[in-house]
Amino acid sequence: MITQASARWTRLDAPGEDQCRLILDGADWRLLGEARYDEGRGECRLGYDVLCDAAWHTRSATIEGEMTGRPITIRIERQGDEWSLNAIHQLQVTGLIDIDLSFTPATNILPIRRCTPIHGQTIETVAAWLTPDFRLAPLHQTYTREAADIWVYAATNHGFTARLRVHPTGLVINYPGLWTGEVAVG
Repeated sequence: MITQASARWTRLDAPGEDQCRLILDGADWRLLGEARYDEGRGECRLGYDVLCDAAWHTRSATIEGEMTGRPITIRIERQGDEWSLNAIHQLQVTGLIDIDLSFTPATNILPIRRCTPIHGQTIETVAAWLTPDFRLAPLHQTYTREAADIWVYAATNHGFTARLRVHPTGLVINYPGLWTGEVAVG
């Protein structure tokens, strides 16, 4: 396993931080991190391990930690077109290839690295979104590349848009109103 980059983010809308390593694991990619933040009813600490194949298709995600004093253990797996959450089949996200973890900016890297459109081009994708209450739901997204380091992101079924600043590794540096951070290579 070789660390390609490390990211540290500070949350802007509430007290919190996130740190993540982008790891090349053989031919696969891994995001290994931990987010700590105040959820409004108490502190949350969620470690995450997202495994993707060489083409940036999600294979699995493990989330462990605690939320407001309650232990959390979640195992998400994708086999072919099928998804499971803690071994329960998730029909609503059948056929999707990306995971989007609601509590971290780390997973924005998946469609950015997989698609990398030319400037001005928009890509549309639907992610299996791990919601704040730990369910999987389809999240319709677009990513429009405005410049080498600027992407306009939209969660179209939520009416949300943000102009992201992205490091050459694909990791988000600035997520206006939500996260700001820095990325170190190696």
